[in-house]
Amino acid sequence: MFHDIITYHENVAWFSVLLSKFPKKIKLNRFYLQCLDIPLLGSLFRKKLIPSETYTFWETHVRGFSRPFRDLRADDVSIKTKRNLPELFSKTLTKKRNRLLIKITGWSRIGFINEIFPDALFIHITRDPRPTVNSFLNVDFWKGWEGPQKWRFGELNDAEKMLWNKYDQSFAALASIGWIKMIQSVNEARKHIPDNRFLEIQYVDLCENPHDTFKKIYEFAGLKESRKIKRVLKTKKIISKDQSWVRDLNETQKKAINDILAPYVNE
Repeated sequence: MFHDIITYHENVAWFSVLLSKFPKKIKLNRFYLQCLDIPLLGSLFRKKLIPSETYTFWETHVRGFSRPFRDLRADDVSIKTKRNLPELFSKTLTKKRNRLLIKITGWSRIGFINEIFPDALFIHITRDPRPTVNSFLNVDFWKGWEGPQKWRFGELNDAEKMLWNKYDQSFAALASIGWIKMIQSVNEARKHIPDNRFLEIQYVDLCENPHDTFKKIYEFAGLKESRKIKRVLKTKKIISKDQSWVRDLNETQKKAINDILAPYVNE
């Protein structure tokens, strides 16, 4: 939701679904971005090709980026990747859209990105972990159903195994443990990022006060206030889904999630 809205900014370049279909033709993405800025036609182009995380593109140019079993760190960056990626990314920038926006979910990959782009700015969208865990249980890419030996978060350590077994190997418990692993990766990686290059945004603030939240983002990123985003926020009501887990999960699942995630929940 946040990613989609900020792509309306007039000076921001971003990856579209084009790069999922044609991962080696990044200049095609630049042509598309240029088309967006054509009066009247831009809105038509926007409806056809939406913003994307484009992991096919990433995997084509940075092998292993999309599904590592642990977070990617600075020491995972090869000389080849550090040499090639900045030049590759520059090919999607336009004269007007000269700031590149990238959306990443799952492992933070903060250390990896920072090693290649030492001036990168990081915005972390955080929320109540319980609805996030509920989302894990409802998306097709969560592999926890096959056990931790098949998912993307590496093996469970002894303490995590004990915790999972305490809840009779509940999938809700396993998803909660997975969320903790991810947030720990963010917390560890951000230790090496100066405060002026890392901004944390609360999902609830984004939903309840979108205009104030985007002002904070503009100031952090050195972007001018966007008239297009202002129009989008007037027509798009941002509805919080933080209570979805209460409606969707049974009492046993909710107890496991509440118990495991209690240290991370602010109520």
